[in-house]
Amino acid sequence: MFNRSSHCVLLLALICLLSLGCGKKAKYGQEKSAVAAMQRCNQLLDKNSYGEASRCFETVRARFGGAGVSEEADLKMADIAFEKKEYLLAAESYRAFAKLHPAHEKLPYVYYKAGLSYLEESPKALDRDQQYLDDAIGYFDIGIRYFPGSAYEQQTREALNEARRRLGARELYIGKFYFKRKEYQSCLQRLATVADDYKNLSIDEEALYYMARAYIKLDEKSKAFEVTSVLRARYPNSKYLNKMLKKLGVS
Repeated sequence: MFNRSSHCVLLLALICLLSLGCGKKAKYGQEKSAVAAMQRCNQLLDKNSYGEASRCFETVRARFGGAGVSEEADLKMADIAFEKKEYLLAAESYRAFAKLHPAHEKLPYVYYKAGLSYLEESPKALDRDQQYLDDAIGYFDIGIRYFPGSAYEQQTREALNEARRRLGARELYIGKFYFKRKEYQSCLQRLATVADDYKNLSIDEEALYYMARAYIKLDEKSKAFEVTSVLRARYPNSKYLNKMLKKLGVS
C-alpha cells in the first residue's frame, strides 16, 4: 500500500500534468526583450493563430512601448485583421497607421493594403453596393503617386486597375439595364462614361457597341457611325464590330 508520502507525490504529479504552467513555456508574455517577444508573436502569426497572435502583439505594445516596436505591432495587428477578412477593421487600422506615422518607410505597403482592404470589402456582384471602391482607388492612387518605384508599385497598379474595372463594369451593367428598358438617353450617359473613363480595361469595347445601338434606336445613325469608328480603331478584331457594321448596313 502507498503511504501518505506516496499519495502526496502522486497528487503533485497530477496537478503538474493538469497545469499549463508546469514545465511548459508560456505562449507569450515572459520574454525579456522586445526582439524575443516579437519573434514569439510572429511564430504565432506564422501558425495562423490569429487570436493569440493579436493578443501577443497587444502585450508587446504594453510591455515594450518603444516607437519601433509599437509601430511594428500596430502594423501586424492590421495584417491580422486583413487575414481574418475583417476588411473594414483592417482598412481603418492601416489608415490610422498612415496618419500616425506619415514618414514611415512602410507607407507604400500600408497604402496598398488599405486600398486592398476596401477592394476586398466590395462585393463582386455588379448589382450590389460598391461604395468602398472609391476609397480603394483613392488609397491606391496615393501609393502610386507619392511612392513611385516602391516594391509595391506593380501590385498597387494591378489592384487599382481591378478596382477601376469593377467600377466601369457596374456603369456598363447599369447602361445595359437602361438599354433593355428603352431608356436610351440614360443608357448613353452611363456608357459614355465607360468609353471615356475606363479605356483598356476590357469593358469599353462592349460599351461602344451598345452606344452605337442606342444611337440607332434614337434614329441618330451618323452618331452610331462615329461610335463604330471608335470601336474599330480601338478593337479592330472585336466580335462586336461585325455585328455593328451589319446593323449599319455596311458589308
